Amino acid sequence: MIQYISDVIQKFGGRVGGSPEEKKAQEYTAEVFKGFCDQVKIEPFKSSLSAHFESLKIFSLIYWFTLWFLSTMYPQRILISLAISGIGAIFFVWHFLTYRHVLDFLFPKKTSWNVEGKIEPQGEVKSTILLAGHIDSVYEFQWWYYFKSFGIFLNTIAGFGIVLLPVYLGILWIYTYFSPPEGAIMWPYYIFIAISPALLSMFFKHGEDPVDGALDNLSGVALSLALGQEFSKEKLQNTRIKIISFGSEEPALRGSFAYAKA
Repeated sequence: MIQYISDVIQKFGGRVGGSPEEKKAQEYTAEVFKGFCDQVKIEPFKSSLSAHFESLKIFSLIYWFTLWFLSTMYPQRILISLAISGIGAIFFVWHFLTYRHVLDFLFPKKTSWNVEGKIEPQGEVKSTILLAGHIDSVYEFQWWYYFKSFGIFLNTIAGFGIVLLPVYLGILWIYTYFSPPEGAIMWPYYIFIAISPALLSMFFKHGEDPVDGALDNLSGVALSLALGQEFSKEKLQNTRIKIISFGSEEPALRGSFAYAKA
């Protein structure tokens, strides 16, 4: 396991989804699989690999625009701001947090690759077990790297701000039917302004360098590979083993979505 992880990092370095480094690492992994699998194949697929993280720029801009638009608090402006921020919050949860890929049409598609190895059983196939990890890594989360737990805190606060802003605006819009927006009802607005710089951690989430991705990424592939090697020595009765190295999992599980669809 350790040797495989070291080999991939030393030979290919960081392996961002859809990059030549990811492809070469998958080709190398396929060759390793051939040493103990009965059948190995590389499955290319196309997906909007940049859509997940690049969408954070859209949500950040919506948040900042909403606060700017609210600088004059007329009821009509509050209603428009509620609609805009509400749409932003819905798509933030729908697209980014729950990996539904609904904004993929806004971003170009690129090719990535899955690798599958099969270990056939003794006797008729009656069940299948999948052992999987993912080969790709990601560009450095620079706020996490430089600011450690405070960087994670900034990301968290920014996410809550995107989701809670339309909730506040809905309450504010109802409130303005009875009295002008002033006093205690305005405090949340100033809080949302105060945390608005935290969205810079969303807008500029990544640094320029891809990380090696030994933990989470390669460790999963390496463990699956090692288990496959053991199962190949004494094949199971009636149970096929599939060893899978997914590609482009970091940008919202693209490889496993493509594999399941295929």
